[in-house]
Amino acid sequence: MRFAVDAHAIGRHLTGNEVYVRSLLNAFGAHDRDCEFVAYISSEGARSYLPSRIRVRRVAANPFLRLGFDLAMNVRRTGLTCCMFSTPLRSHVPSHLWSAYTM
Repeated sequence: MRFAVDAHAIGRHLTGNEVYVRSLLNAFGAHDRDCEFVAYISSEGARSYLPSRIRVRRVAANPFLRLGFDLAMNVRRTGLTCCMFSTPLRSHVPSHLWSAYTM
């Protein structure tokens, strides 16, 4: 499976959200070798916090642009299977909000 992850919080000092998404991607990068993950970041510095096997794409930092247009277009264009964390508007793929309770 191919997963998209809204990782806009990484590198923007958004405390809990940033730590959560960064930890989630680091765990997936270390343990899941069967799936492909694409992290959508809005800060160039975010790339340094992620494992090298996680693909990175840039999206707008503005939430209206990111969720209303940018993230949805990127997910559609790359043909990903599922979206995690924030759900883009008008997305054609299933989405999941992962929590500590499911892990």
